[in-house]
Amino acid sequence: MKKLYILLTLINFSLSAQIKGIVKDSVSGQPIPYVNIWVENENIGATSEENGTFEIKTSDTSKTLIFSVIGYETKKISASNSDNIVLKPIIYQLEDVVIFKPKNTKEIEIGDSKKRFYLPEPQTIPWIFGRKFTAEDSEIKFIKNIIYYTNSEVEKGIFRVRIYSIGNDGIPNEDILPEEQLVEVKKGKHKTIVDLLKYKIEIPNEGIIVAFESLLIDQNKYIQSGINIKTKKRTEQLNYSPHIMYFYNNTFDSYTFRAGKWMRFTKEYYDKYKQIKVIIPAIDLTLTN
Repeated sequence: MKKLYILLTLINFSLSAQIKGIVKDSVSGQPIPYVNIWVENENIGATSEENGTFEIKTSDTSKTLIFSVIGYETKKISASNSDNIVLKPIIYQLEDVVIFKPKNTKEIEIGDSKKRFYLPEPQTIPWIFGRKFTAEDSEIKFIKNIIYYTNSEVEKGIFRVRIYSIGNDGIPNEDILPEEQLVEVKKGKHKTIVDLLKYKIEIPNEGIIVAFESLLIDQNKYIQSGINIKTKKRTEQLNYSPHIMYFYNNTFDSYTFRAGKWMRFTKEYYDKYKQIKVIIPAIDLTLTN
């Protein structure tokens, strides 16, 4: 009986050790789905569901939460005040950015995502994984489409497309896409093409960063089975799909956003930590003139 009491106590604590809330639009008051949320400086995060609700697996209300989704200002707020989050929409003025209209008479594919491989890694916090692109041909520099190579363990996995400008510090700065781009992929390994020509996005001289963003939503959940290396016993754990695939290349830069901050991976970074190859997300671009 005593053991049962202790077990129930631990279960109740586990269930209560969460921060719950809802994310809403500051103008319409409507819930905002698929907002990614990170606990600053911690490997903890979540994604709001279609009804805007979310749960963070931490009971520490002194932590800072970071809320991010395309079309809204990124917001930091104390976990103690996170039961009702209001995000302000961003007003994009595309006419001030887009000067030239694509002719769309020539095109090239860049990225070189060859010899791709899949890592069945735990994707239990939201992450953004991107790579830098530049347009070497001055005449062909409009984005026609993005090509993502993914592996999904669920039948209809969803991820978010992100495109960033590059800041003075060399890391991703502001969203370039003016609206949400959610992509649904089938189960298994696939080449997914996302058409973006209508946005007339021109790659500037300093380049851009194109990224894959995971979403921790019910639709992406699956149970991952494996073998514990130490005990040799079969284990099961909750994971989220889809996953971006990777390839190795020491000449490209890659970037990841986790624990509420960006990290940049270059050949110099890997040399410093005695690693040989730079892991790049398998993302290519088709450019047009």
